[in-house]
Amino acid sequence: MRDIVVRKGESGKRLWGSHAGAQSHVSYSRRRREIKWGSRMDQLKLCILFGDKPQLRPPAQIGPGWDMTEIPVALLVAPFESDALWAAKKAEIAAWDLAPILASSHFLQFWGLKAVGPDVDWEQLEFWTRRAFRRLAELGVETVGIYGGIFFRA
Repeated sequence: MRDIVVRKGESGKRLWGSHAGAQSHVSYSRRRREIKWGSRMDQLKLCILFGDKPQLRPPAQIGPGWDMTEIPVALLVAPFESDALWAAKKAEIAAWDLAPILASSHFLQFWGLKAVGPDVDWEQLEFWTRRAFRRLAELGVETVGIYGGIFFRA
């Protein structure tokens, strides 16, 4: 069993990580998040989503012990932002020294995008999707999770 734990680093900062048999009075979550992803379906992976709540779980403070990470597309990849801004964001992400980024989520969240209903803008969605997939490929993402803006209320 692995537990996700918060611990204090040498600098006094909180570090997010996991290890076998962790004791948990400072536990972020006692639930294991083991998911099968992409071409590596032969084994379960321990994954952490980063960048969705940086004030609670700063990406730079995610500790070792994760098999992989998951990036929120709308929040960090931001396909409507320029390639110059993407280059800076990609360098920032690389500086965080995270486990391999093999999955993504939050694909159509925010930005006013709709995938269903009368407000669908197919040109926007195609632009967003092509740019997002290119940027995710640059990071090594193997599995793109589709989430956000897809629930239509009548």
